[in-house]
Amino acid sequence: MPTFDTAQELLQPGETGLFVHTDGRHFTVNADGSGSTGFWVISPTREVDRVVVVREELRGGQRFVELFTARRDGVIGPEDGRYTVRLLDVQLAGSTNRTWKEFADAGQNPVRYISRPVA
Repeated sequence: MPTFDTAQELLQPGETGLFVHTDGRHFTVNADGSGSTGFWVISPTREVDRVVVVREELRGGQRFVELFTARRDGVIGPEDGRYTVRLLDVQLAGSTNRTWKEFADAGQNPVRYISRPVA
C-alpha cells in the first residue's frame, strides 16, 4: 500500500480536494463503492474534484492512518449547521505516517480544502 507524505500527493495538478480527518465513526463504505462521511462544517456548494477521508484509528495501542479517495455525490443537511458528504467510487488509496497537521498543513480543524497548482 502506498504511503503519502502530503495531501497534495493525492491530487492531480489543477485539482481541488475536500480533506476530512476522522476516527471513522460516521464514515461508511458500501459494497458498490458508495458511502458517506459526516457531520462536517463545510461549504455545501463549493466544487471539489475529489474527497479524501483521512481515517485515524488506534488498534492495539498503535496509530493507523488510512487514506480513502472518492468522488463527491452531493451533501445531506444541514443538521445543526453540519453536513454529511455522499461519496462514489470510494477507494483505499494508501496511508500516511504523518499527523493530520503535517499531512494537510492544517491546524485543529478536521476539514481542509486543498488545491494542487498546475505545474
